[in-house]
Amino acid sequence: MRRLLPLLLLLLLPLSLLSCGDVPTEEEVLPAAEQLIRASLLLNTVYLGEGIPAGEVAFGDYSYADKSFCEQNGLMSVAALKEKTEEVYTAEVAADLYRMFLTTDSETLGDYRDLPTAGEGLYVRTARTGWYRDMTHEYLFETMTLEDSSKSGATVSLTVRITPEGLEPQERRLSLPLVLGEDGWRCHKLTYIAYDPSQN
Repeated sequence: MRRLLPLLLLLLLPLSLLSCGDVPTEEEVLPAAEQLIRASLLLNTVYLGEGIPAGEVAFGDYSYADKSFCEQNGLMSVAALKEKTEEVYTAEVAADLYRMFLTTDSETLGDYRDLPTAGEGLYVRTARTGWYRDMTHEYLFETMTLEDSSKSGATVSLTVRITPEGLEPQERRLSLPLVLGEDGWRCHKLTYIAYDPSQN
């Protein structure tokens, strides 16, 4: 038994260190949350809003993506779009976005697909309809607060001012869960929040 004791101590040491780990503080979580939300704005436009602008017409419902927009935002391929998505959102949220908006096989026509020749960029579906076209979202970061925090995640909330074209602005509260992994913080929910016409 005495010989087993040092081995047991070595096995239990990582668990004891983990249990003693500090819970992230407001000073740690809020800047990370703001950075993620700002990075999500491009993704919200691409997936949910106006989308990637179309360039020259290619065929059917698809056009070449606007090259200058793609170069400026580092979106020259589906792989690049996925990489940016996974820098902001958890794997679960990213998978839902891919399922809804990316072409995954010859039978599924998503809003975005690679051009036939590798490295030439993207096709964009001109028939797509964004969920929040023609409206602006202003994230009021000064209103952001830490609602909950643990060793593996946190929840923040902040006010978002939404202004659809032709309608009065509306302020809604966004509750955003965050997950802390090996690569840092990720949003476990879309940062987009819908306009609620029933509040008018």
